[in-house]
Amino acid sequence: PAGGVITRVALDAHRDMERPDVPYQLLQKSAERTYVAQSGLLGNGMPNHRTTYEVLPGPRELAPGADSLQVKLQASAPNGDKVEQVLTFHRGSYLIDVAYEITNNTTAPIVPFAYFQLTRDTKTQGVQSAYSMAPVSYTGPVIYNETDKFKKVEFAELDKLAADPSRKLPYTKNADNGWVAMVEQYFVAAWLPGDEKKTAREFYARKLDGGLYSAGMIVPVGTIAPGATGEVRVPLYVGPQEQDELA
Repeated sequence: PAGGVITRVALDAHRDMERPDVPYQLLQKSAERTYVAQSGLLGNGMPNHRTTYEVLPGPRELAPGADSLQVKLQASAPNGDKVEQVLTFHRGSYLIDVAYEITNNTTAPIVPFAYFQLTRDTKTQGVQSAYSMAPVSYTGPVIYNETDKFKKVEFAELDKLAADPSRKLPYTKNADNGWVAMVEQYFVAAWLPGDEKKTAREFYARKLDGGLYSAGMIVPVGTIAPGATGEVRVPLYVGPQEQDELA
């Protein structure tokens, strides 16, 4: 219920190098590690990743024979707007659909925005692999769009931006396509909005307090008329960098 933040994803098909009997935890939050997926809304006191949601009734395990599982959270803005956050998990898939359904209970149109971000420390983890002798690869944010293509935004670059906000951004800030991710040697977590509608999105990557860094995007929900409900949906991929899965 704390912001609808996804704080733990364990990958059954992959083992932790130091504890072979334990599934590899790609996303996690503990005293030693932070790597989480966060999202929320901007505007009119809308709920964000720090809001305490009400957990709506429903199953918490994928039933035998079922293809998907929905977890619903609900919050209300101070002006009376109702927000449902819906997390949909799919059998046999590393994708998690994250959606916001916003009901405008005011007498005027509202124009909210949604943000989707990944927040992590700089620590790397160990995982068992046939390629464990490979050289250490890049760990950190990646922003992809048609202008930049696959743009690595190193933690050191974000340190420089934090020290001097007037520095030129090392990536294209605004686009109508693309995605944002955190990558490490064998795995990736990525927010993947569809490009079919060429929806505007604003990319960002920044240094936070406590040795953390975030990378994300802001997308428009669109105008919601009084009494109407608007929706924004962005899938989250959390899994291995396997070509078949990524395709």
